[in-house]
Amino acid sequence: AWWEVALRGCYFLFGTAPLVLTAPIVWALSYAFPEAADRWWHWALLVAGSQGPIFVKLLQWAAMRVDLFPTFLCRKLSNLHFNAPQHEWNETAEALANAFGPDWNTHVLSLEKKPLGSGCIAQVYKGETIGKDPKRVAVKVVHPAVRRRAEVDVELLRYCAALMDQLPMIRDVLNAGECVDEFASRVQPQIDMRAEALNLWKFRANFKGNAKISFPQPVEALTSESILVEEYQDGQPVLNACDDSHRRELAQLGVRAFLEMVFNHHFVHGDLHPGNVLMGSDGDSLVLLDAGIAFSIEPKQIRDMRDLFQAIARGDGQMAGSLLIERSQSLVEEEKVEKFLTSISNVVSDVHRSGLRLERLGIADILVDILCTCYECRVRLDPKFATIVSSIFVAEGLGRLLDPHMDILRIATPVILRASG
Repeated sequence: AWWEVALRGCYFLFGTAPLVLTAPIVWALSYAFPEAADRWWHWALLVAGSQGPIFVKLLQWAAMRVDLFPTFLCRKLSNLHFNAPQHEWNETAEALANAFGPDWNTHVLSLEKKPLGSGCIAQVYKGETIGKDPKRVAVKVVHPAVRRRAEVDVELLRYCAALMDQLPMIRDVLNAGECVDEFASRVQPQIDMRAEALNLWKFRANFKGNAKISFPQPVEALTSESILVEEYQDGQPVLNACDDSHRRELAQLGVRAFLEMVFNHHFVHGDLHPGNVLMGSDGDSLVLLDAGIAFSIEPKQIRDMRDLFQAIARGDGQMAGSLLIERSQSLVEEEKVEKFLTSISNVVSDVHRSGLRLERLGIADILVDILCTCYECRVRLDPKFATIVSSIFVAEGLGRLLDPHMDILRIATPVILRASG
C-alpha cells in the first residue's frame, strides 16, 4: 500500500537527514581535522545498519559496483556490517505451525530451540525428521515480516530511482532504475526458500559426478516459501584445516569448483565466503552451503568473460580494452577511448609483472581495477559482468585465506580455454 511506502520513506528520511545536513560541514573540516571525516563515516555506517536488511544488502551490493560508484565510496561501504536479528522461538513455532499444522513437533520435525545462526533473511536450527526413517536436518526459517518489509523497501527504492532518473547528469552515468531492477532480482529470490531449494537441486545435478564437492539435499516435501528443510551436513569450517599442504589442496578444490560453475555450468554460487564452506567429514572434500544467492550466466556473457581473460593472459591490454568498449552498454566519448585503452593496458601490464599470484595481485583485484577504469571513462558494462566480479571477489577471498601463494593462472587457464560459451 502507498501509505506503507510513505511511512517507510519518512522513517528513512528522518534517520538519514542528520547525515545529509552535516556532510558539507564535515567535508569542510576534514582538511584540518581528518578524524572528523572518519567519525562521520563511522556514524553513517551505523545509521545505514539501522535501516534494515534490505538497505544493508543494497549498500553491500553498491560496494561491489566500482563500475558505477567512486572507489572511495565502495571502500567505505565494504566496511558495513549488520547485526543480524534473532527472532523468538515462539515466532519460529508459529511459522512451522502455519506450514505443517499445529502438531508439527510431534508428527513432522523435532528441533533444538537454540538457533545455529541467524542472517539478514532467516535463521537456522538443527533438528530431526519424525517418522519411520528419521534424518538429521537443518531448518531455515525466514524472519517474520521480512518479506513484506522487503517489498515495501524495494518499492521505495523504485520511487527514488524514478526521481533520480529525471536528472540527466545522474541518468547518463548511473541509470538508477536499472540498478534497482538488478538489485531486486538479486534480493527477492533470497526471501523465497523454494528458490534456494531449486538452486541446491541444480548445483547437486551439476556436480553429480564430482565426489569432492557436495551440496545439502533439500527435503522437498517440507520446504515452503518461508521454510527450507535440508539434510544436516557433518563437517568442520574449512579454515580449521591446519596443515599447509591440506589447506592448499582445499583452496585449489574450491577455486576449481567456482571456475567450473562460471565457465562450464553457467550457474554460480554468489556467496562462497568461508562461513558457507565446510570441510567434509573425510577431510578431503568440500560442502557448499547457503545457495540463496545464485545466478545464471548467458552464453554471450561467458564468451565475453572468456575473451577478456584470454586477452589478459596473453598480456594484450589493447585487445582487452577494445573488447570492453565493443560490449559497452553506452557510447564511449571519443576523447576517453584512448585514455581507457591506455589505462587497461597498464592494468594488464601490472598483472604480468605480478606473475598472477594471489599474494601479489588477485584476479578480483585485476577485475576491480578494470571496473574502476570503466567508471572513470564512463564505460557502462553488462550488470551481470559486475555480478560475476563480485562473486569472484568473495571466492578469491577464500583462496587467499587458505593459500596466499596459489597460482591462479595455472588453475584458471585450462578451465577458461575449455569454456563453452
